Amino acid sequence: MVVAHHILSCPDTVAAKKVFRDDLSLAAFQRQFSVWNSDVLSNKRLRFTRFLQAAADGTLFDRPNFDSPFQARKTSQPAMFDLLQASADDVDQIYQKLMAHFSDVALLAAAGDGLSFMRSIQAIAADAPRFHGQKPFVLPILGLNPHLEFHVVHAGWRNFRHYINIFGRMLNNWQMSQTDILVSQWNACRFEMSKLVRAHSEYFLELLRTPGAPDISRPGDFASGAEQNIDFRWAFSFLSDFGFLWLDMMQARRSKKIQKTMLLMREFLPFGRTTEANKTNYGYMTILFVYLNQALHPDLQKLYGSVQTLPTGSRSAAPGSEVGLDWFPEELNLFLKSDVQDHISRELINKRILDHEFLSTADAGLMDFVHQHRALAVGKMKKMDTDVAQIKALLRQTIGSTWAQATRANMDSEFGLDVRATVYRKPWETILRSMTTGSQGGDEHIYDYVSKHVKTYAPWHVWKP
Repeated sequence: MVVAHHILSCPDTVAAKKVFRDDLSLAAFQRQFSVWNSDVLSNKRLRFTRFLQAAADGTLFDRPNFDSPFQARKTSQPAMFDLLQASADDVDQIYQKLMAHFSDVALLAAAGDGLSFMRSIQAIAADAPRFHGQKPFVLPILGLNPHLEFHVVHAGWRNFRHYINIFGRMLNNWQMSQTDILVSQWNACRFEMSKLVRAHSEYFLELLRTPGAPDISRPGDFASGAEQNIDFRWAFSFLSDFGFLWLDMMQARRSKKIQKTMLLMREFLPFGRTTEANKTNYGYMTILFVYLNQALHPDLQKLYGSVQTLPTGSRSAAPGSEVGLDWFPEELNLFLKSDVQDHISRELINKRILDHEFLSTADAGLMDFVHQHRALAVGKMKKMDTDVAQIKALLRQTIGSTWAQATRANMDSEFGLDVRATVYRKPWETILRSMTTGSQGGDEHIYDYVSKHVKTYAPWHVWKP
């Protein structure tokens, strides 16, 4: 678990217990998660145009030009052996140690992967006086990268797995042929997603250059055209509802746009709540993520937002290098796995944890010195041109190479995705259905789902009548 602590900012606000706003309406909070929310829909339309234009310019995956105002300062404590976040009792012991160590701190922001966040919000809801009635005041942080972004892709992969598998079989690509994915496969999944997003973007641009096609600035007309052809609709929904959601979330995190991330999480809730995606834990964690990024006193909100991402390394690193706080324990874990291989002992592990703290600080300083008069490094992706070309060829062959061909009336899928409606559920329909149906299939309106969980895990909040 990573801890971001702050001693001086907002102590009066915390001490006076003016931590949470009292002007929030529960009804308004619920409505934010609707698939028809105007802010969500506006962002989807704008990003469709923005990302297609970036694809046309060859900058689709370029990092945002954002220089972080902060630099991660890492200090380590000895490893807490025999404790895991899977157990509520273990989490209780972890917090006992953390809160004792930071007993003079006004505000303690504790971050980790999804399970750490889940156990934290459960523990705080069960004993709010312990976590909110004394120093330090504890606020949990959801790890944005790699864990959250993986689970967004995991939900999308489940929603679109039959469509993705078509390209996997065509490319003889093992990863793209998976019906489900593991967090250990995240880097491979991200690369395959990049191929699919780029190929679909470039294919759509080809269609937009043919007679009768709408202007790139009119995504609504593009969507209306795609509705005429079931295969075009699959391709459009994959890119608009999934591919661009993931890319938008990644770029928002890289540029420390927490409010944008919160908007995307509101979009994610019905997307991840389908019976196919079945993201039950990340469902209510999404609600609490949005709650914590809206319900705090404005001064605390600014501080809380600023510590949810940090740059990976030295100030000389490339812009747009913000990561979630869950990235840092993963980095330490990777270091220990590669470094501590012989004569393994608890003493050696603790020694190397302290060594890592020094080495990472020294490395950042050395890189700053070495690169002080050099241009910033530019990251380059692995080659994917061949696979992208084959994906586009299949899209042209199946959907059409012109706007007129792609938008012809056709409800018989040449991809073979309409043979068994109970298997090949259309994601754009299941996302809408999740407004009134829970991930386990029962009747439950998403507004009731939001209300139930925010009341359960934020029982202290007083909502505006």
